[in-house]
Amino acid sequence: MKIKMIFMSIILILVYSSSLYPAEEDWYIHLYIGLAPSVSYPDWVEDEIDWVETNVGSLSKSSLEYELGFYWPIKPNDSHKNILGFMLVTGVGTLYTREDDSIYAMSSLGGFSLSYQHYFGDEVGEGPFFRTDAGILGSFISVKNDFNKNEDSKYGFGYLLGGGYSWLPEGWETRISVQGHYQGVSADGSSSIFSLGVAWLF
Repeated sequence: MKIKMIFMSIILILVYSSSLYPAEEDWYIHLYIGLAPSVSYPDWVEDEIDWVETNVGSLSKSSLEYELGFYWPIKPNDSHKNILGFMLVTGVGTLYTREDDSIYAMSSLGGFSLSYQHYFGDEVGEGPFFRTDAGILGSFISVKNDFNKNEDSKYGFGYLLGGGYSWLPEGWETRISVQGHYQGVSADGSSSIFSLGVAWLF
C-alpha cells in the first residue's frame, strides 16, 4: 500500500512539472517509474522469502521499478524516429508484509547498458514504439528483516525488451509514454522483472 501511494505521488509531481521545462531536441532525459507485478530474485532471496512464509505465514507483495537514462537522436534516411542512449540507474524494490512483520528486498542494477528506441509515429515521442537494451550490469541485492543480509555487487549480462505508446500533450513540451517491459539479468544468479508504468522524455 505504501509503495502504491509513493508511486501515485511521484506521478502527480511529474505530471505537474512536465509543463514547466522545454524539451531538448539534441538529447533527452528518460525517467521511468512503474509497478512490477512480476519480480524474480536470485535463489538465495527467494529461499529466504519461502522460509518466512513457511514458518510465519503468507506475505503480501508490492514492487516498484525505476529508471534514469539519457538518449540522443539518430537520423537514418533523415528521419527523426530513433534514439540511442544508456541507462544510468535502474532498479526494483519489493516490500513483503504480513501484519506487523515486513521484509524489504531491493535489487539495484548499474553498469553500461545501451538502450535503443524506435517510434512508428512522425517523430521521437509520438505513437507506438519498441525498446531494447543490452549491456553489462552489476547487481546489488539487499534483504532487510530481523537478520539483514546484503550481497556485494556482481556483474553479468542484462537485457530488456519492451514497448508502448507515447504522445506529446497539447501545450506541453515533455513526451509521455505508457509502456511495459521485461528485463532479465544474469548477475548474482538469475533475476527478472516485468513492469508496467509511465515514462517521461524531456
